[in-house]
Amino acid sequence: MSLLADCRDYCVFRVFDALRMSAEEIDDLVGDLIECRNMCSEWEHDIYGGFFFALAKLLSLEHKDKVQDFSSTDREAFEERWAKARSELGL
Repeated sequence: MSLLADCRDYCVFRVFDALRMSAEEIDDLVGDLIECRNMCSEWEHDIYGGFFFALAKLLSLEHKDKVQDFSSTDREAFEERWAKARSELGL
């Protein structure tokens, strides 16, 4: 578990560094985050896998990165889906 915690912390700092990265470096970082997610899935560490997925998605959305296709995450479409989800959950 310590190894995964170190990977998590490393990735947090790398994402922070992404504020000053070129688009190519961000592409590489998103690829690394997706690799971490896949590795966690193989090890059945879903919480860490979800964390790495969220970081990759955040960078992809912010920088319009094409490494991972998140085109289904359009803000307006999300707002509509979220309103329906909240209603169904009674929130």
